[in-house]
Amino acid sequence: MALVNLTELLDAAQEGAYAVGAFDVVNAEYAMAITGAAEQEKSPLILMVLEGYLRYFDMELLIPSLCRLAERSSVPVAVHLDHATRWETVARAVKAGCTSVMLDRSADPYEENVAQTREVARLCRPLNVSVESEIGSVKGSEAIGSATLVSSEVDPRYFTQIEEAERFARETEVDALAVSVGNTHGLYKGKPELDLERIEAIAERTDIPLVLHGGSGLSDQDFRNAIERGMRKVNINTSLVRAAGECVASLLEQNPESFNYPELLRSAHQAVAAEARRLMNVFGCAGKA
Repeated sequence: MALVNLTELLDAAQEGAYAVGAFDVVNAEYAMAITGAAEQEKSPLILMVLEGYLRYFDMELLIPSLCRLAERSSVPVAVHLDHATRWETVARAVKAGCTSVMLDRSADPYEENVAQTREVARLCRPLNVSVESEIGSVKGSEAIGSATLVSSEVDPRYFTQIEEAERFARETEVDALAVSVGNTHGLYKGKPELDLERIEAIAERTDIPLVLHGGSGLSDQDFRNAIERGMRKVNINTSLVRAAGECVASLLEQNPESFNYPELLRSAHQAVAAEARRLMNVFGCAGKA
């Protein structure tokens, strides 16, 4: 169908009261599996490259391949830079072809976060590149640096404040806003409890699409509750990585002598596609392309 920017997808999601799945990818074949899932489900799609994953791929090679994949897809696809903390990464991603970027300066003082985000929005808007940012702080790890997935604990001290979110949206004019409402990156310690009233209040006060980071580990009903109250983009990484890893582990356990790398990858990508398809139906974006 088309390579589109984030705003085009999220405006439609806002209108239709559903969320679009956004999936971090590590190579073109991994992305092809997810795109194939979106085509089967007739779902809009966001493919993301994560700054914390730069050790695993060459961004100048991967992003153009994702753009080409989007252009030949039968569904609309945005190519998004996820959790960039450095201007250099943003510039490289835009130059390589990303149609949206996330500058995450949520660890900075409020005024610095506003200033940096506003400048990125000012520079990206004439290029038709959407901008996402974060207010509050979603804790946990955005990158997997070892074979073990890290568990994270929610800390209410870092929840997004409603009035601050309203002010931030107004002062930066971002296209999408990631918030901290009981979500965390990676695996959850204990049972997650999203602050649904906070989500609803922020959505009403900001009137822009909200983004849920740290989606892996939430129940299907958690997702539905959050989407009902205003979440329009849901970031997924850990659950797909886990699906791929568990698939490969199972295959090697069944046949320890099997070292057919291409076949292992193919099986892992099938597992990734199955999980992506399931989530697209949970988010309500299946059938919306």
